[in-house]
Amino acid sequence: MILLTVLIIVTASISILFVGRLPLTMNDWLSMSPLARIALSLRVPRVVFSLIAGASLAAAGAALQAVFRNPLASPSILGVSQGAAFGAAVGILMFSGIAALIEASAFVSGLAAVMFTYFLARMVRYGGSILRLILAGMASAALFNAGVGVVKSLADPLKQLPEITFWLLGSFAGLTEYEVVTAGSVALVGAVAVGILSWRLNILSLGDEQAKALGVNPRIYRNAAIFASITAVSAVTAVAGQIMWIGLVMPHLGRKVVGSDNRRAVPAAALIGALIMLIADDIARGVSAAEIPLSVVTSLIGVPIFVAILSMRESRK
Repeated sequence: MILLTVLIIVTASISILFVGRLPLTMNDWLSMSPLARIALSLRVPRVVFSLIAGASLAAAGAALQAVFRNPLASPSILGVSQGAAFGAAVGILMFSGIAALIEASAFVSGLAAVMFTYFLARMVRYGGSILRLILAGMASAALFNAGVGVVKSLADPLKQLPEITFWLLGSFAGLTEYEVVTAGSVALVGAVAVGILSWRLNILSLGDEQAKALGVNPRIYRNAAIFASITAVSAVTAVAGQIMWIGLVMPHLGRKVVGSDNRRAVPAAALIGALIMLIADDIARGVSAAEIPLSVVTSLIGVPIFVAILSMRESRK
């Protein structure tokens, strides 16, 4: 944990000082030249939000995997990412150019998607409560994905459609200090709430019967963990778009580092998620003159890691 914290500090410092398209030297930073002050105002909010987003998505993923007792669970399992994408697409169609309204639409739609998932789960009569939520989440995600397709078909192909497509691919470009403070604060509150609940996640992962035998109401803590997770994910998605693989893979790395105890695994996953997200954003904005979509970079990083984890587990068998 200490090593991860040191790596995050070092990587964040390098990201602020040297990563970007502005050619800055150490002399520029020592003298705080006008170019250095411009770079500082652009890079610091982006680096800060990268850390918050990575930590929030990873912590949410770890919580959902414990709650659903499913190692393949991710923030999209309840349709929150798809719901936020639909809200953003509608916001771009209706409020093109007004970033605050687009972000608010995405955040509200993400929360609405989860409420719709819970509504569907109550209608399903197959399986237990967790299986019903997963099945309802799949249906909700498919429905909101279809909604995104409808909105894209109605969008202006010269202006709105490219904006929707770029947003869906994820990016931290153009983040303002206001967005970092507002969306970042909400995401951070959700991630901290997940961390506070991490000691209960161990009990939830045992199943409802064992949790009740230990005097814990699984429904209350499950809903609290889910609500904290989807709040964090909705806040990040509303500002940065859909970011894939962080919420799925980083919890596995956290458990590899510190073990399966969620009291340590959740913070470790959050730190690893923050570090990997920062590295991914550095690659996205530093490799070429044209910024690479963030989900492309996180997929290129996340898929090999996920395959390696599966291979390690298979080799032990």
